[in-house]
Amino acid sequence: MALAEIGLVAVAPNAQIPVLWRLGRLFYVVPHVRQACIRQDTAFVSLELEGAPGQIAEASAYLQRLGLTPSADSLNLPVSAEPVQEPEKNISQAYSIPVRIDFVSPEQTPFPVLYRLGRDFEIVVNLLEAEFDRETGGYFFVNLSGPLGRVQSAIAYLHTTGLHIDPRQRSITDYSNL
Repeated sequence: MALAEIGLVAVAPNAQIPVLWRLGRLFYVVPHVRQACIRQDTAFVSLELEGAPGQIAEASAYLQRLGLTPSADSLNLPVSAEPVQEPEKNISQAYSIPVRIDFVSPEQTPFPVLYRLGRDFEIVVNLLEAEFDRETGGYFFVNLSGPLGRVQSAIAYLHTTGLHIDPRQRSITDYSNL
């Protein structure tokens, strides 16, 4: 396993792409957020990518193709004309719940919670807003999208982590039991 540090900068509309989720889904790297300041139209995220060296290189090249990192030349990455993959289009996003995740102690910050949500529950996790630093904590405001049962399971899981969880929608149902 290898680690690589990457800084991402985005402006609208790229600030609304589920980039961290895509990294885990497409390249099997674990993105650890070191710092994040994300608002509606702009985003800055400092990441550590954990994974095999080849996977990290592919993920880095993908981020460059999205225009979120410096040019491939400055990173010594291979330039690819591959189209940008959008795996979220292959997942039903019938239900979408915004959730605020607060880290109440610095000991919780190294935990890659956003990665776990996407991988373990097979939902799309889109980071909408953040004010986070690994040393002091902070919050992530995310949108969890997918089939109802998976979104509900992901929120239930979050409640077991010791993080402060505030779903912005208290009751969700598909009305199948009526």
